[in-house]
Amino acid sequence: MDLFTFLQAIAIFLILEGLFPFLSPSKWREYITSIASKDDKFIRNMGLLSVLLGVIFLCILLYIDYSYNSDFLMD
Repeated sequence: MDLFTFLQAIAIFLILEGLFPFLSPSKWREYITSIASKDDKFIRNMGLLSVLLGVIFLCILLYIDYSYNSDFLMD
């Protein structure tokens, strides 16, 4: 992965992260308030779930890329 691809991923992340508060700020505020009232264990578990789903998704994408690109290991 080159720097340009990494920066594209950051840009997409920022777009997705900003959509919900842009489209519905009041609902976003309610959601954030409800998360803030949860205990640390719940928040930690949700963070872990998010990380695991991201890693699984990334592994699937890399596997698909590897299966279509025989020079994957040479990049």
